[in-house]
Amino acid sequence: MAMKTILVIEQEDTLVLLSRILHQDYIVIRSGQLLSLADIIALRPDMILLDYSLLGSDPEGLRFSLKTNTATRHTPLVLLSLHPFIATIAKAFRADAYIEIPFDIYDVASVIHKYVWL
Repeated sequence: MAMKTILVIEQEDTLVLLSRILHQDYIVIRSGQLLSLADIIALRPDMILLDYSLLGSDPEGLRFSLKTNTATRHTPLVLLSLHPFIATIAKAFRADAYIEIPFDIYDVASVIHKYVWL
């Protein structure tokens, strides 16, 4: 069975940590900045881990695109954030899950395994 691909869009420090956690079981595509919808579609990830703080001033645009585009709407989207209301934000974002930062590596593994099976 082919390895699943996880796209991690996160700030550098957390990006490195997540890559180390995931690299043995998954193909990890790393980005320290937002990608365009076209780039995400071209990568065809099996899951997207997205740092909410990187969305800047236009979180609605990407949210709308990821969850309404036929090529990405079924791709599990997991938000990562320090924001105290990340649960509410994730629900409004139509994210499949969220991970609070700081996180426990077992919590990360649990969320990923729930949506992307090895």
